[in-house]
Amino acid sequence: MQNGQNGSLVSLPPQRCDAASDASCKNWFFSNKLNVHRPHLTVDLHETTVAKGGVVVKPFDTVVLFASCSDGTRYSQRILTTTLQLLRVNVINSTVIAASCRAMPSAATRLVDHLLINPCAAIRGYDAGLWQQAYLFAVLKGLWKLAKGAIFLNDSVFGPRGPVSVPNNGIRFGAMWRSAGIGSAAAVLYGRDVIRHPLFNSYWTHTRFFCGKWGSMFDLEGKLAKRYTSRFECDTYSNDIDEFSRPAVPPARLPFYKHKNPPYDLRSVWVKGGSLPDVHSLRNVKPAPVHRCALA
Repeated sequence: MQNGQNGSLVSLPPQRCDAASDASCKNWFFSNKLNVHRPHLTVDLHETTVAKGGVVVKPFDTVVLFASCSDGTRYSQRILTTTLQLLRVNVINSTVIAASCRAMPSAATRLVDHLLINPCAAIRGYDAGLWQQAYLFAVLKGLWKLAKGAIFLNDSVFGPRGPVSVPNNGIRFGAMWRSAGIGSAAAVLYGRDVIRHPLFNSYWTHTRFFCGKWGSMFDLEGKLAKRYTSRFECDTYSNDIDEFSRPAVPPARLPFYKHKNPPYDLRSVWVKGGSLPDVHSLRNVKPAPVHRCALA
């Protein structure tokens, strides 16, 4: 694990990442037959650069692990910064650990407590690879044992639009695929009993991600609900995964939304009008109701 001098960003040397090809990974996802051997991977932090933070500077109850690989477009930078502002406003007593495939813009960097950069983790494991790095960092720095709950979020999600808190116990999904009984991994809130459970900690400590988005969907999202819901309480803000992708359709009642899935996405709103909802106008939104998970 490398550190930037005085917490500043450092330039990263080019890296060769031992990840399987996209074609073989796609075949594996749909057929469960992988054409290549799983690469020999490490899941520790030796490739990760700590660009900001590393020291606990304030008390907190909730640890937010934020996975990001945003590009440099104006829309991506604006939505990234807005989401981090919303996290600061609407998740009380939190500490935010961002794990990214590249350096974040300065406005976004100021809004996180810790910033990790690991391009290879993103190539191998997509969001899951970055969440894993953030989790390992939280454990190493003693942050995980202080948390009463955790939020895993990626930068394809906009929110929270209003106040949210982790459940006292169990798991809360941003949305579920009702027909499959699968929860979206893009926005998940975990209660204390989940983050203390050996199953949870073993998964995030030992899983070797290697197939990018295909591997993340197979090893994480495709098994996530089934992995936990037989052991823990499960609720969700919506059992309609399509609602999760319609932030531009009133009444927009959910705290979290996928922001770039057309045709009802915020990217289209940005293209047409050049603006996003004002952060401060969302501060007083009432907490969204939750529902029992619809499990297949």
